[in-house]
Amino acid sequence: VDKGIRDSLFQIFRRIEAPVFSHGLIASNERLKRFSEDDTVNAFQNLLLVGGNVNTLQAMWFLFVLLLSKKCYNAALDITRKYTPVLINYLPVPGLFTSVLKFMNFTLLNSPCQPEIFPKVLEELLRTVETPQDSLGTDELRRLVIFTSKFLKKYQDLAEIPDVVKEKVATLEEACGPLQPGDEEFFFSFSWFDEGMLVNEMSTTFSQSSRANPLTKTTRFKGLANIGNTCYMNSVVQSLYHVTPFHAEILKLAYPTTAMEVETQGQREALAKEQKMAVEELQRLFAMLSSARRPFVIPRSFKACLPSIFKTSFAQQDASEFLHIYLDFIEKGLKAISKEELVTNAFYGRELNRIICDSCGREKQKEERFIEWPLNFDRSKEGTRKIWEMLEHSLNDITLSADQGNDYFCEDCNRKVEKATKRIDTIEWPPVLILTLKRFGFDSVSLQRTKISDNVEFTELLRPPFSTQDYTLCSFVAHRGTTLDYGHYVSYARPLRPTLDQGQVAWICYDDAQVYTFKSFEDLNSQITIDSPYMFFYVRDDILKAAVEAEMKLQPRLLQFVESDNIKYLKESEDQAKLYASLQHIKRVPMINFGSRNMPFRREEDEQDPDGGLFGAGNRAIF
Repeated sequence: VDKGIRDSLFQIFRRIEAPVFSHGLIASNERLKRFSEDDTVNAFQNLLLVGGNVNTLQAMWFLFVLLLSKKCYNAALDITRKYTPVLINYLPVPGLFTSVLKFMNFTLLNSPCQPEIFPKVLEELLRTVETPQDSLGTDELRRLVIFTSKFLKKYQDLAEIPDVVKEKVATLEEACGPLQPGDEEFFFSFSWFDEGMLVNEMSTTFSQSSRANPLTKTTRFKGLANIGNTCYMNSVVQSLYHVTPFHAEILKLAYPTTAMEVETQGQREALAKEQKMAVEELQRLFAMLSSARRPFVIPRSFKACLPSIFKTSFAQQDASEFLHIYLDFIEKGLKAISKEELVTNAFYGRELNRIICDSCGREKQKEERFIEWPLNFDRSKEGTRKIWEMLEHSLNDITLSADQGNDYFCEDCNRKVEKATKRIDTIEWPPVLILTLKRFGFDSVSLQRTKISDNVEFTELLRPPFSTQDYTLCSFVAHRGTTLDYGHYVSYARPLRPTLDQGQVAWICYDDAQVYTFKSFEDLNSQITIDSPYMFFYVRDDILKAAVEAEMKLQPRLLQFVESDNIKYLKESEDQAKLYASLQHIKRVPMINFGSRNMPFRREEDEQDPDGGLFGAGNRAIF
């Protein structure tokens, strides 16, 4: 907010003859915090009655920010709905244009979408633009047209806008000419949900962490809540989300609402419905991770649409196994809209193998599909492995024999031969190359699962054998712990559009709901010593570049879903703030010493509870 608000606030309030204000109410920050929601709203309404002047508008702006800082979001949304059309009438008033338009930018362009206010506000804006008064100069008129255009674009996917209106705004934009220096800066970007917004010393400040630690916590990127040993699911979903081509294709799917209707034609239709709903839930989850205002998303609906093995289980699962089953599951759901090739084209590669019988020399060719490429650890070597060396080693000839447990049946010999050789002739890598380190095994002696925790060096760029193109690492899943059964999964990912975060965010760590950022790949490597990288998602550069440069835009139904949740989150935050404020008045039960133990002293008012609290006689619930 303008620095002038802080400097002239006391003078502003002296000039305003509004009965709810007194100099004493704003004399200190503590009293300001106790300024109630009703007081603030009444003050805003009284300021509108006073009339338009610069001081009045600055005070209204301050009160509006005060509501947000107190998380009175319902009141802020109410003010936006009721009084924005009134404020538009102040635009032509001499000396008020800049203050009014900046305030409207704050309340309309930076707030959650409210489709119900769109028609009236657009009507008032067009009326003001088409019948300008002498007080509006060329710069003011141009900026008002820019604002109208931005407002139109914000709601174009949520409201039906007649073509004549779009053409009218386009004509006005053309008549006003190109943008001038300062036009874009005039419309600042700010979120109502900014957690750094605090009322401090009568001003609004935005705090940023200055920690030297390369690991920085953030709420800009959305985490996923753990809803019962679901870290394996969360880490895979976040990794898939940051595979930009797949992310973009999922959001573009035109999934008809009728496909989600209840089907009653037997088990096959019910299963098809479940698979189709899994695709839509993935769409919604990607949309929430992209545009939700919550600090993290709770994937409860997403899990409810998973295959039964994951939907009803609260046990830890293998992330690689989950990926395989889940991609196969949604591939069946994509058939409902003839898009099953989405998974195939993105993740499936092909290899052409030759198996040579050492006894008769007969060769047999076989083509196989794969969705991930396994990398085995050579236990004869010690020290840090290198992922490119492990990839090259995986393409070496493989001996098939009884000793190896993979003996081969030769049709010409009509028996299982002592030895055969499997050789990879050619391989076609998929656009999204998933490399999985075979860290987990089973000890037949101890009958327990084991884990290989050896370090593996990996790079951001990789050119696999048989390929002439480079691949870029977009994300990877890592495992913490000593066994598969007792561990934890996290994921690391590059931003979807790395150029937008140049020098600020190079990599992101998703630890369920907690999210951290790194400024460089080197910083990331210095912090993941406790993690064992497990699954790598590399994307072919030409595919990745095209996806990054393409426009990412939510469909109207997904945008509406997210915006509805944003308003719901505002109201939830306000309810939580009120609940927290009410709990501050509950005094802690004093403690009194009885011998060697501290026991809660039973006050007289506790006697009103004949059962002795929540847990039976003698036990008290203490806040």
